[in-house]
Amino acid sequence: MRRQVVNRAPSQGLQRTRSALTLSGGFGAFRGVIQPSDVATLADLTGLPNTVRTLACVGDATPIPDWALYASDPAAIPIACLDGGAPIEFSDNQPRVCDRDFHAPLSWRGNLRLDGLTLGDWRLSLETTQQLGFNFKSAIDENLRRTPVFMLAEEDTRPVFVAPTSILPATGEVGPAAARISDRFGSVLRNVSDLKNLATQLTASLSPPRPLFGKLPFQASYTFTYNRAQERGFNGSTAGDPFLIEWADGSHPAHQIALQTSIGIKLITLGLRTNIYSGTPYTPMVSGDVNGDGMRNDRAFVFDTAMASDPELASEMRALLASAPERARECLNAQLGHVVARNNCTTGWRIQPDISLGFRLPTDRIPTPWSDTHYELFEKISGIQSFQTEEVVLACAAAATSNGACQYSSTEPSGWKRERPICNSGS
Repeated sequence: MRRQVVNRAPSQGLQRTRSALTLSGGFGAFRGVIQPSDVATLADLTGLPNTVRTLACVGDATPIPDWALYASDPAAIPIACLDGGAPIEFSDNQPRVCDRDFHAPLSWRGNLRLDGLTLGDWRLSLETTQQLGFNFKSAIDENLRRTPVFMLAEEDTRPVFVAPTSILPATGEVGPAAARISDRFGSVLRNVSDLKNLATQLTASLSPPRPLFGKLPFQASYTFTYNRAQERGFNGSTAGDPFLIEWADGSHPAHQIALQTSIGIKLITLGLRTNIYSGTPYTPMVSGDVNGDGMRNDRAFVFDTAMASDPELASEMRALLASAPERARECLNAQLGHVVARNNCTTGWRIQPDISLGFRLPTDRIPTPWSDTHYELFEKISGIQSFQTEEVVLACAAAATSNGACQYSSTEPSGWKRERPICNSGS
């Protein structure tokens, strides 16, 4: 890792006042830092024999553990799979290296705020913030072959990086070294800093000219957020090729409404803040490793019931769509016959109330430095949610096998959760 000089980031601010209106803002570059944990990981995960090694076996080749024996005789700990498929030198501790051009993240941000507007008798302020970020961290697996062995024709030609003979027909599990350039190591991840992101935020705030009912200060605000970010499959989800860089919407709600007030009773102050969020984006995922890259981060393929060649698969997919929550069903129906896009589904709206309780010490009995102290006894009593939320996971444990099991799970605010097999995926 090259030595990096931290320069002073340029910035510029402005403020203009005309009549009752005030326009203020600023623009500048904000440089992050390389986290010490990233450097420590490079020292710990070297892939050398004196580091931690993990024996990875699948199916019948997996030794049955005998923990009592291992505790009394460490020499009895297995060093190879039952079929001899994993050599003694095999290490799955994901050795880490760092690109010579790795840099700390850099973000250019600008904001403008306009105060002094009115809506009736209420005070109105408008604010916008723009951000463009560079040098965000990602990883590339240097020990994964880049040329797919075959394509899944029924799944949008999803690439698979292992040979069919390396896939267990019963479960779809993949041999740990099947897609590796060198079978002495697992994933050899090289840290790079070549990703970008961008964000736009618009906020409108309203407050009355005087406290409500003469006692309650009140403020309401609405915020719209639009953000997009680049991602590789090694750090996020993938539709097949984890080396590709993809732009996609971020995982933050697009809309937020905030209502805030407080009331003081003698020495006690009770604060109330309610946040209302629109749906949170999420990605339907597969429960296993479909493309054979060694990671369980593959996005789901939504089989079109009218085009599926397997009648049983078509029947179970129809059952899944019929039983799914409405928002999830609409999202999946819109992507029939395709691998789902990242963050293309959203949950329902939710409400999160926060409560804070504090008190002020009497000024006539306490020295001046302590007279205005405000103690927070508790805050953020949250988690109360309304509106419907749902999360759908399409789980095809072995989409690249002849009889892989698929699952559907749904979790709703009432707390119920169900899982059921939905398909046999053929390829």
